[in-house]
Amino acid sequence: AGVPNGDYAGLAAGRYDATITSAVQSLPAGTRCTMNHEPENDVPGSTWVSMFRRFYTVAKAANPLLRIGTAHLTYGWRNGAVGGCGNNTGTQPPEQWDVGDAYRDFSAADTYSVRGQALQDDPQFRAWFDFFNRVSSKPLGIAEYGQYAVPPGGSRDPALEAKRASLISQDAAWLAQQPRFRGMWMVWNGSGAQGNWKLQDQASIDAWRSVAGNGRILAAGT
Repeated sequence: AGVPNGDYAGLAAGRYDATITSAVQSLPAGTRCTMNHEPENDVPGSTWVSMFRRFYTVAKAANPLLRIGTAHLTYGWRNGAVGGCGNNTGTQPPEQWDVGDAYRDFSAADTYSVRGQALQDDPQFRAWFDFFNRVSSKPLGIAEYGQYAVPPGGSRDPALEAKRASLISQDAAWLAQQPRFRGMWMVWNGSGAQGNWKLQDQASIDAWRSVAGNGRILAAGT
């Protein structure tokens, strides 16, 4: 869900409580939802945290069986500073982006690499992952995932496609070793500002099908 009218202060102050309640009260038990995904691209951390805490409190009161979590943008994370992208032209320390475990059931991220880089070696992904792995006891996941984009107007690169197929399997193996990772993982099979992320080669398709086929059993309450 998006912040109504971009009114972060109003949502934090309770102006949209009735709207939130109406939107979530009929959702099925276990539905995973968030508010304002990729917030690092929009506002400073303290502005977003105040809004999200209000959203979580109101939404859980309306439907306690929802699983409500944050969905970050790893592009905005780097070496002790978050931001510097989109409308959030300043930077903030990671601690300013921590809503606290009392206000989340999970933490997720959207993570992309235009030319392909293993998650375990990606400094932006690791800045996000390592921080929440340290400060939170809640499950971690990936809401959006992309390895290699064909640039706008460009042609497919067989070498980078082969690299992507290998990275999908490599990332899956590494994530499977992370106790807090809970398999909430979606490949972005479409286009974006950086180009076309779609899996068009058979090796990448097969690698992703293997990931999806294996799945990850979620424990109760995760």
